[in-house]
Amino acid sequence: MPPRRFAAHDMDFDLGPDAAANWSDVMLEHHGLYCRLDEARSKGSTSRSWTLGHIGLTQADLACVVLAPVGEERSSWQGDWLYLKLMTQGHVDIEEAGQQNRFDAGSMFFIDPERSFQESFTERAQMTVLRIPKSDLRERGLRHSLPRPVIADPSSADMRAARELIHCIAQQQVAPGPVIRDLMGRQLLELVDALLGGPGGKATSRSTEVVLLRARRYIHTSLAHTGLDTSAIAAAAHVSVKHLQHVFRSQGTTVMGHVWHVRLQHAQRLLSARQTLTPSAQEVAWQCGFATAAHFSRTYRAEFGICPSQVRASTR
Repeated sequence: MPPRRFAAHDMDFDLGPDAAANWSDVMLEHHGLYCRLDEARSKGSTSRSWTLGHIGLTQADLACVVLAPVGEERSSWQGDWLYLKLMTQGHVDIEEAGQQNRFDAGSMFFIDPERSFQESFTERAQMTVLRIPKSDLRERGLRHSLPRPVIADPSSADMRAARELIHCIAQQQVAPGPVIRDLMGRQLLELVDALLGGPGGKATSRSTEVVLLRARRYIHTSLAHTGLDTSAIAAAAHVSVKHLQHVFRSQGTTVMGHVWHVRLQHAQRLLSARQTLTPSAQEVAWQCGFATAAHFSRTYRAEFGICPSQVRASTR
């Protein structure tokens, strides 16, 4: 399950008697951030937050604000999430582990609130923030723990296109219905998948974590292929079949045992989704890499104790 979501909310900073305290309370409880404001110069700052699927979004217009993530001692700790931040106007200074970076308009970067950092908006600036569950990244075999900010290459045409598309989706806020919002959230995850795509290690690395990341990522992107097997996964992870089998055994499972588990979990999500256009059990079987509907039905019933067609009928 994804971590606790923050509730959708709008927040404006004014010069009322409790403005600073109210703002700080919302930032602390909803965003897991300690906040320091300038009573006079922070006037006009705003923050708008909502969700698209599992993704939390915030659009902020900030002036003379300093933010720092809380630690695990607070219930609002954000260590189970990863932040993707897009600067759309002005700049922000981020200090982490003695290193300082300035991000200007057009910058896009990932930062992990599990590690202490401080971001300072000395002048007025605008930022779009995606809050991404690490559990979703882990499932896709992507990096989900960052020792330092990961900065997108501004000279890359792919990165620029991804940034513009993320910004466009983020503008939709709460207007679309729940089905479209969920689909938009999935599209955001696909873009994050592309941005974080590398497993975070050199191609020659054979550490358990890196091999698992490569293997799980390949499995996630190849579920529909009926020919998905241990040899193909080992090649994608740049290790031998024997080494891959050893890595998965160290996790208490087998390579193909994990493949079938992921396929069945994906099938369950597809069958249970309440959408206007829902796939049939046969279509779900094909999308999840089962060669025949009969094999899918037997395997699904053995795992969940119910036939996929019954799940589909109850959802409708």
